[in-house]
Amino acid sequence: YAAAFIPRLPAIRTTHRHATPVDSEREVVKSSSSNKADPREALKNFGELYSQLGAIIKDGKTWEREELEVRAQEFAQTYVNVLVPSFAYTGTQFSVFASAWLFSLAGLWASGKGYVDVVAAVGGFSPLRDLLSKVDESWGNAAIALLIVEILSPLLIAASLAATPRVVEALEAKLDEWDLSEKGVSRRVSNFLK
Repeated sequence: YAAAFIPRLPAIRTTHRHATPVDSEREVVKSSSSNKADPREALKNFGELYSQLGAIIKDGKTWEREELEVRAQEFAQTYVNVLVPSFAYTGTQFSVFASAWLFSLAGLWASGKGYVDVVAAVGGFSPLRDLLSKVDESWGNAAIALLIVEILSPLLIAASLAATPRVVEALEAKLDEWDLSEKGVSRRVSNFLK
């Protein structure tokens, strides 16, 4: 459902007529850094991460030292490229949606409007009024706040996508601190398979 609202990001292209090896290398760096925080790219590579993990578990003990280091480095790179943007986007989106819901709920509470007004508006239709009057006002306001968030979801998804690159940078810094960055994971996988 939410994927339908995620906009397409433009591809980065070089404007050089005669690109030198350095120019094309810069283009690759720009392209990979722009896609690094894109959760859609991360999801495309999730199957690759799963396959690499399966190969490590199944065949890792039989690999020569050189192949082990190459495979561990590939796994670590895929791990960072898949999990970091995925976790960053998920956490950002949850934070944005939860904040919007709490803000809407606080607005309903502060204004004194909300579920009571809905019940009063359907007062002429007694079966619906009787049904709605059985629901506690706080639950009714929570449902109205959720409806507001649902209506605003395209804007909230865009805000989540806009904030994700900064969250990716912060998460990568934490992973470095916790020794779970690409180098740390590569070393751990290599040590695990020795």
